[in-house]
Amino acid sequence: MRSGSVRGRPAVHRMSVNVWIPRRRYAERHPVRTVEFDGKPYDCQPAHDLVIARDHLLRFSEEIGFLGATKQNALRSRLASYGPRGPYRERFIATP
Repeated sequence: MRSGSVRGRPAVHRMSVNVWIPRRRYAERHPVRTVEFDGKPYDCQPAHDLVIARDHLLRFSEEIGFLGATKQNALRSRLASYGPRGPYRERFIATP
């Protein structure tokens, strides 16, 4: 999930902590930059990411999901594209 605002991310992060979904936060993963469109320069804000990967996406979709129908449908279609096998499982290895 990517956002130009940091405000909404902590809420999603806390919800994923409450249901034990592993995730990783990246603050200002994509720095402030200027892009040109139709010959005009535009300033872009930094982008902040919250990454939920592998089979945790399925759990996120079932237990938390998105409020917006567009994002929720995109997530469902992404999960359906994995086919019957589903996304890769997370491997946890116990170390002594």
